[in-house]
Amino acid sequence: MAQSAWFRGIAKGRYPKPVKLGPGITAWRGSDIQALIDQFNRQAEAANDGKGGTE
Repeated sequence: MAQSAWFRGIAKGRYPKPVKLGPGITAWRGSDIQALIDQFNRQAEAANDGKGGTE
């Protein structure tokens, strides 16, 4: 993913906001990233329901 797309997603509220740790240092809370991954997984599972997945 392009950096610009990631920060655009943050601005739109789709991705978690970063935490500034210092000049030039930006990080994200692990729990926020895990929640984002869980959300993507739920969306993928919902999209695949009834579509004859490989499981």
